[in-house]
Amino acid sequence: MRETAANKSFAMNWRSVTRFVETAMRHEAGVACVDLDSVILRHNRDEGYHLGPVLPLGRKLVQLLQRKGWRVVVLTSRDRGHQQILSYLNRSNVWPESVTNRKPYADVYFDDKAARVPKNWR
Repeated sequence: MRETAANKSFAMNWRSVTRFVETAMRHEAGVACVDLDSVILRHNRDEGYHLGPVLPLGRKLVQLLQRKGWRVVVLTSRDRGHQQILSYLNRSNVWPESVTNRKPYADVYFDDKAARVPKNWR
């Protein structure tokens, strides 16, 4: 029963992500920034710098963004090995424009640890 509830939750989240990508307007940059660990790759904190397998929905997200005309930049907290990460992603059929550990100027950010703060909050 729990597994079914989790599957429904994932399906609802994927629907809301795809709905956002389908309706979001690109602004000046046309850049979507996508977090590497736990969004594109399966991540286990205990494994350190190990690159986990590509998550199917992570791949689908990058492909969907690119089909809609977004330039995709991968953001990671890893401070080294960005070219190796890019090569690993390419071999796994994920084709971002670049990998960086510095938050780039972007129209939208996809991150598993984000907390939404309303614009001009009080």
